[in-house]
Amino acid sequence: MADSSDTPTAFVPRASFGPSPVIGDGSPPRRFGDYELIEEIARGGMGVVYRARQISLNRIVALKLILAGEFASKDFVRRFQTEAEAAAALDHPNIVPIYEIGQDGGQHYFSMRLIEGASLATRLRTGPMAAAQAVRLMIRLARAVQYAHGRGILHRDLKPANVLLDQSGNPWLTDFGLAKLLKSDGALTLTNAVLGTPAYMAPEQAGGGARRVTASVDVYAMGAILYETLAGRTPFAGDSTMEVLRQVLEVEPEPLFVHLPTADRDLNIICLKCLEKTPDRRYRTAEALAAELERWERGEPIQARAVGLSERTWKWVRRNRNVSVLTTIALVMLLALAWQSRRVWNSEAHAAEAAAERRAAVRQAYDLVAALQQAMMDARVAEQAAAKYKETSRDGAAIGTPEVATELKRLMDEQEKLARKVTEAADQLASMLALVQRQAEPMTPDSNPMSNQIVGFAPPPEGPVSTVIPAPSPP
Repeated sequence: MADSSDTPTAFVPRASFGPSPVIGDGSPPRRFGDYELIEEIARGGMGVVYRARQISLNRIVALKLILAGEFASKDFVRRFQTEAEAAAALDHPNIVPIYEIGQDGGQHYFSMRLIEGASLATRLRTGPMAAAQAVRLMIRLARAVQYAHGRGILHRDLKPANVLLDQSGNPWLTDFGLAKLLKSDGALTLTNAVLGTPAYMAPEQAGGGARRVTASVDVYAMGAILYETLAGRTPFAGDSTMEVLRQVLEVEPEPLFVHLPTADRDLNIICLKCLEKTPDRRYRTAEALAAELERWERGEPIQARAVGLSERTWKWVRRNRNVSVLTTIALVMLLALAWQSRRVWNSEAHAAEAAAERRAAVRQAYDLVAALQQAMMDARVAEQAAAKYKETSRDGAAIGTPEVATELKRLMDEQEKLARKVTEAADQLASMLALVQRQAEPMTPDSNPMSNQIVGFAPPPEGPVSTVIPAPSPP
């Protein structure tokens, strides 16, 4: 594992200054070549940084020395030289400039501009930043990274500790100790080693594929930095380096609003796009990220889109193939059960609807039965009245008079109308019973209440009867 110290190489923590600058052991400043070492300000796995005065030019600089001195291995020396060469090739207002590269008495060194202020890591210990402030900072940082990429240099260790903030709040990118020169063969003897800081490393970098990394690893790291500036914590955290690396490789980052309920939706989308596991799904360049952030700053729609549920599910399946097989089986069983339950529910619903229709049809049929009984009773009464009138007329010897003929015609017409009324009611009853039969299972005469009503119906008895017949009560 490469140096993962959070101490920047050109940062002066002002609060750490003592009343009188000393080296560290209480001795007065000492000479190192053309430099007077004033105070140690940072130390990491590869080098130590001093606040120093360049004697020939009488200026204060940050002087970085290789930590092992003349006993440094060839790999350490080569990495140290790579950092110096990479930074020296860059001239950008947001990249710490290199002044001089050399060695003295077998001790390799390089001097650079001393940034008076604090690192972004120190600033974030006080809490997250406002969204607008974080976006402005990241736009400048992304443009600096794009400048380096345009000159064939990958940083590969972007993190808040390597971003220095001057007294005006401007960011300065530093520490190119893990930089990769794209035009070189990259033949360091750290092949397949994990280079970088776990919480900010892209999955392809965390997997040890040092030769496969592209500019996309820096885009990923900037997404992690943006995430931390907004949420106040890194996308992945754990009790050990291996746990963090496992999450980087296997776990999707939580949305910003999990840690910051008021998080901006578009900034959440931008962060998660940078943190995609697959390089091709991230912003293609640091410039594309800067342009997207500028769209947000201007209040314009961003180009990235939110990842949907189906897409998140597919990504999880690809990372968890064994578990997903069992999950798929369980899901198929649940879907089958749900389908069967819906089928039963539909059957029950259909049965309930059919039962309601049958009840309505039976009620109408009872009404028709009542109407049929009333019509037949009226017809019987009319028939009895006509017979009685005939007998009365015959007894009175007036059967041949015009009055008798007229009254008999009227009674016969009334009988004919009642007969048609009975026929129509019977036809309607037959149709209604046929509908009930189609909507229900076959019913025996004993179980069919209508059957009892119809089969048990009989003409009224002889003799005078009431013309008002009560209708049967519905079931």
